[in-house]
This record gives sequence, structure tokens and C-alpha cells, in this order.
Amino acid sequence: MKNDPSAGMYKYSLDSQAQEVNSEDYGQKAAGLSVMPALWRPPSIFLHRSLHEDFSSIASRNLLDQAVDLLVECLPDQLVFKFSEDLRGACERRGIRYRGRFLLRTSGPDEGIDMRGLLTSIECADDPASVRATLIKIWEEATRSGEHRAIAVVIQPMLVASAEGHLSNERRVARRNDIWLCEANVKGRQLLERFTPKPGVADDQMPLVAPDESLLFENLWRVARYYSQASRRLHLEWIWADEILFLVQLDPEVAIEGAAPASAWASSPPLAASSRFEVVGLASDAEPTSQKLLVQREYAELGLPTATLYVIHGSDLVSSKTNDTGFLELLRRDLGIMVKGGVVARTDIDGDAQFMLPRTSTVLSVEVLEGFFSDVVERMESERVDPASWRVLLHRFIPAQACAWAYADPTTDRVRIDSTWGVPEGLAWGSHDSFEVQSSTGEVAKRSIRYKEGYLDVGPDGDWFPKRAGAPWDWKSSATDAQLARIAHGTFALAVRENCPTHAMWFLGIRPNSGHPDCLPWFHHTNDLNMELTPSIDGRVIENVVRSREELRRVELLANHGEIEPGCCIEVIPNSDLIRDKGFVSLLASVAQRFGLIVVLNGSPLSHPYYILRRAGVNVTCRDLMSDDPGRVLRFGKLVRDQIPEIIESRGEDVETREAPPEFALDLLKQKLIEEALEVRSARGLPSLVGEMADVLEVLYGMCSTLGTDLENVISVAAAKRARRGGFEKGIFLVSTQDRPVVGRSRLGEENRKTSSGPRIEQSSLFPEYGDAGQFEGNLPVLRSNRVVEVPIVPPVRLSRLSPIYEFRIDGISSTIAVSYGEKSIKIAFLGEIESPPVEQLRLDLDE
Repeated sequence: MKNDPSAGMYKYSLDSQAQEVNSEDYGQKAAGLSVMPALWRPPSIFLHRSLHEDFSSIASRNLLDQAVDLLVECLPDQLVFKFSEDLRGACERRGIRYRGRFLLRTSGPDEGIDMRGLLTSIECADDPASVRATLIKIWEEATRSGEHRAIAVVIQPMLVASAEGHLSNERRVARRNDIWLCEANVKGRQLLERFTPKPGVADDQMPLVAPDESLLFENLWRVARYYSQASRRLHLEWIWADEILFLVQLDPEVAIEGAAPASAWASSPPLAASSRFEVVGLASDAEPTSQKLLVQREYAELGLPTATLYVIHGSDLVSSKTNDTGFLELLRRDLGIMVKGGVVARTDIDGDAQFMLPRTSTVLSVEVLEGFFSDVVERMESERVDPASWRVLLHRFIPAQACAWAYADPTTDRVRIDSTWGVPEGLAWGSHDSFEVQSSTGEVAKRSIRYKEGYLDVGPDGDWFPKRAGAPWDWKSSATDAQLARIAHGTFALAVRENCPTHAMWFLGIRPNSGHPDCLPWFHHTNDLNMELTPSIDGRVIENVVRSREELRRVELLANHGEIEPGCCIEVIPNSDLIRDKGFVSLLASVAQRFGLIVVLNGSPLSHPYYILRRAGVNVTCRDLMSDDPGRVLRFGKLVRDQIPEIIESRGEDVETREAPPEFALDLLKQKLIEEALEVRSARGLPSLVGEMADVLEVLYGMCSTLGTDLENVISVAAAKRARRGGFEKGIFLVSTQDRPVVGRSRLGEENRKTSSGPRIEQSSLFPEYGDAGQFEGNLPVLRSNRVVEVPIVPPVRLSRLSPIYEFRIDGISSTIAVSYGEKSIKIAFLGEIESPPVEQLRLDLDE
């Protein structure tokens, strides 16, 4: 597209024209720059993508010389010089150093947030020949990277960055769009900070001048505040150059609405009880010689739900290869019945738990099952496994929305649970939610709901496939509190039965018409590893990422040549075909151990790969371990009942205690008595009040023990006082007293004079009926002088459910002092600003 056909100049857009450009003509990068505040981005020129389109159409016909001639015609010397002049002038006006060099950046029409870094940016001199040569190089590299559409180009002055980074409020950062993540590389230091900008309006008409680091980050917060007003999800890239913060890229996040987990799988009813099989047997009838067979029996004995498993013995499968006994025909008939609703086959071997043995996804075809049996027989024979010691277990597909691994130690009540959407294999490598749950009560003590970008789901054909979670599933908890309570209770029961730490796998959210309960335990094994986890890696980028065997071999080659040093991290995010590949995990363990590398997983530390790697001696950790946050330390500093520390420890918390020295014990008990008395004051309802009164009595028992006396002695002294002064049954409230002269009338009035029956007492069921209700509040805070407010330790009676606030105005200070009583504290607030003294009062007259 040409501006002037006679001049041969292609369409371009100058940044100084401050016009918004569209992504179809100028690419996503240029479109993002064009909508930024003009003083927040570097001066820029946008070249239309039709220049690349026309050049490629000629070059693709092996007419490169003609293509170059076209480029010279479209970008003649005078035009490139004009670009240089315009950018130099813009830099001078804005105080930016112009270095006589350009940065040419690709800007593809489809270059969205997921393609960051795939296309190239190249620096060059600002002369015509260099610019044209660099354009050709950029286009060639874009073609090699797989970009099939013509791309536009952004020309900017080359800036030398002192720092660079990212600023994002994408969904991966937080559930709320006002929470931002700033990643910065400042002079070689990697910084990572999550923050919420203060509300307000950011001025976008001023440049982001930042002479030092503190102003750099202030300006980044300012940028976040500006874009928070739009309630959009964005990813921004920035650089800090010439003491100015520049935004160099803006990518809006495209919202993705996700489908429910397991929604692609058609509903299938359970097998009818009348189904009869010829050669496929019930696993419950077999001897529990393996862990998988044994656990089903244990679940039944503990009252936990179980699934119906079927078994085909290895000896039958091996003999059927050579002996024509009609076994295969009968097997095909049985399998034909089973596969109608989808069936999963798993290899099982006698002895302790073995991980990552061959298994199928959900199978709908007899032929696929027969192929799997053939592969298993071949593997068992090659490994010389006795046919009598192995078997294939089959079960109908369990249509669960989510899955979980749980870890319980019989010595502590708290259970750790990791869960995610989809099938359990996704927990090994993918993001997940984590919880700590009290098994005895079902209370969730800690929870960490993470962003789950994707998971492994089951398609309509029964195959597993990686599925993008999308909203709301990416931030939705993958386990309900009711499910967590059942998992914690069941896993702890298994740990107690095994009398050692235990891992258990569960299916969650199973369809009601499947014949299974909502939560189903599937497998468990005991743990012989120390579960103290290596501190996790934070959100920083790890350069070496392994997704395939080829990339693992590349890491091995680089480490062998010293280009990856011991102690470096490699992040493992395997492709779907490697998720259950035990050989891949073994190779990973070998490479990591040999070169001293740290393996970083996104998956659960309760899953099989983590367990296998740790057992092999690999230094392995996970991103965002909940265990890195030990929780807020709660400071109490008070006396507690003798068994409280043991109760707290049984819930999985660490407790720090001291035994009070004898000389302090009585003072602590006196303090405790006041605390319990305040709780009596706050109690509502008879059961609560009686319970708090019992606590007061318990403190009195403790005081008696410390003093070497007993409660009977205290009760006898109380009886003597009662005989002399009475008790408190009548509810007599003393309002005031006044000296009564021998001669003359009392100001209390005739009606209150002593009679033969004693002082006159007004009978009242409600305080307000006895004159001024305030007189029944008791002692109140009072202003004793212009500077002293006296606050009684004993709280006044609350005449309503609202805690009253007592306010005092002090002369000379423009502040009101407000006093209010909490359940166990007195709050004093200063309302308003305190006046500053006049400037004259701050000066000393040295002449006097």
C-alpha cells in the first residue's frame, strides 16, 4: 500500500502523529504502542506490513535482486534519512540521547501475548543500506520461526537500558485484576514484587522521569495505577534508559472461557449387576498379593468406598499366545461388554507399590485393549517377570472432575492435600491447589488456590489431552471443603492403620450416575522419605526448560561442556506423551544427579515423579510450595490450661511454651483471672456464660494450688463475708452516696431517707426505667484536666449491643480523643489532625 505511487514510498506512520494504528496493517506490537500515552513510549515509526508482503512475493520466485530493487524503490535513501531526522528531533525534545542507531522490531498481525519473544529485534546503524539489510534479515528469521503472514516493523532509536522488566496483571498473576506483578532485572539483580496500586488518577501527560531506582519503581506503580482504571488485563514490557522509564510493549490478554472438566465425556451408566464374564474375574476374589489389590480390601475394612476392579492374570495372557484354548474368544466377548462404557487397563505386579507401570487411557475398542495386552506381555517377558506374579486390572472409566494426592502422618492430626482438575497424572507436572486439613474436624487450616493454566482431561474418544482451563476454572478451587474433610479423614485413617506416613490418591467430583460416590480413594502407599521440602523457586524465569527427550539431551550436552554449571536449575514441563514415561523420569534423574542440577517441577511434591526423583538422590523442588509460608506467627503471651499445647500440636502446629517460675506464677494467675472475667462479661447466652464461669473457677483452683491452700478455704471465707455483707442475688446497683448532716435536710430527698426497713430500693427489671440509663453504666472515662483522660480498667456496662464511644475535646489541640472498650482491650483514637505550632514558636531569639 503506497502513499504516493509516483514516489514509490510505502505507507508508514510516525509516532509524532499520535494516531492509533490497527494490528492488521501494522501488527500487534505497533498497535499496542500506539495506544500508550505518547510520552511513556520511545519515539517510533511503524512500517506497513505490505512492504514485507510485496518483497516476499518477488523473492519467493527466486528473484532476490528484483526484490532488493523494490525495497530500494520503496525505502529510498531520502526516506530513511527522514526517519533518522524525525527520531533524532523527537529524542532531543524529550531529553533522550540519540546514538545514531536504530532498533528494528518485528510486529506481526497475530503476535499476541503467547508469542512474546518468538520474533526478532535487531539493532543497526541509521543509514539506508543498514536499514534495508536488517529488514531483509528480520523477514528471513521470521519465516524460519514459522511466521507465515507478512509482518510490519517498528523503528525506534536504540536505547541503552540500565534495567528492564515486565509489569503484568494477567489472570496468571492473580484472581483480581488490580493485583500486579513486577519483574525487574536491575543492574544484574533479579527482583520480583507483587503489589496493588493505590487508588487514584495517574497523570499520563508527564514523562516517566526516574533519576534513581526508587523513582523507577514509583513510576512503575504509577503505570499500574493508570492501567488499573481500565479494568483490563495486560502484559507490559519496559526499559529504564537515560533516567527515563519507557514502555516498549503492551499486549492485552484475551479472556478465555473454559468448559467444565470432564464435560467432553459422554455419560455412561455402571455395568449392570447381571453382567457375567467368562474369563475376566473380580479382583476382590483374587489373593491380595500386590499393593493395588491389597488396598481395595483395606478400604472396605475401614469403611471407605471402593471401586469394582476386574482382573486378567498374566499367566492366562502368556499362555494364550501359544495355546489355542478358546481363551481369546471368551476374552473378546467379555471385553466387548466392558468397553461400551469406556474401560481403563492397568498393569499390576506382586509386592510393594511400583510406580508408573504401563496403563491405558480410556479405551472404547477391544482391539486397542488387545494391543495393550500384547505390549505388556512383551515387556514382562523382556524383563523376565514371572507370569504368575503379574496381572492386568480393568475398571470402568471413573468420570471425575478432579483428583487429589494426600499425605498423612499418624502422629499429627493435620493432613496435606494437593488437588487439580482432570486425571491424576496432571498432578505430577502441572499447577494445583494445596490444603492442610484437620482430619478430626474437617477444618481447613491452610489453603493455597493457585492459577491452573491447564490440566489433563478426557476427550469424547477416551484419550487424554492437555486442556486450557480458562475462566472460572483457572482460579476456582478444585476441591470443596466437604471433599477435603472426607479426604483428610480417610487418609489419616490409612496412616493410622499403616502406622507410618502415607500417601493416598483420590478421585473427586464423580458423576452421580456412575455408581461411585463423590470422593473415591484409589491407591495409597507408605512413605519412607523425609518430607521436609526443599525451598521452592519463586516466580523468576528459568532459562533451561525441558519438554522433551531432545531438550533433556541438549541440557546434558551443555552441562558436559560446562555451559550449565552444578547448582543450576532446569524446569521440567514434559509434553503429554512423556507424562507417564518412567524411562524419561529415570533419564532426568540420571542427568540431574550426574551434573548436580536442581530439578524444578510445577507439579505436586506428593506425586510419583517427585517421589522417584527424591529417592534417586536428586535435588528437586517445586514452584510455589505452600510449605514455604509457615503461616503467621501468633503471639499470645498468656497463661493457658495445662493440656492446650498438646492439643495445638496435635493439629499440626508448632508450639513454643515456657514454664512460669514460681515467683511469677501467682501474678500470671491474677492476670488470667482478669482475662477470664472479661470473657464472662462478653459471653452471650446461658451455655457460653456458664462455660466462661467455669474458666474463672479453674483459675481459682490454680491460685489455690500456687498459694498452698484449697477452694474449700476460699468458700468458707466467702460464706463469712456473705453473712456480714450479703451476696449479689438482689442486683443492687449503688448509684451514689452523700454525707447526711445531723441537722438539716438531705439533698437525696425525703423519699430516699432511711426507714425502719432500711434504704429504699427501686425495683426495676430494665435499667432505662430507673431514670437516666447512663447512671447504670458504672465508672466511665473522664477528662480529669485539660491534658489527662482517666480510663477505668473495669469496663462500663454496655446498655446496647453497640460498644459506646466516649469522646473528649482538649483545648488547644484540634483533635478529639475517642475511647472505646473492646472485649479485652481499650482503644484510644485521635480523630482529626493535630495542629502544628506556629513557625514563630520554633525560632529562638538569640538577641535576648
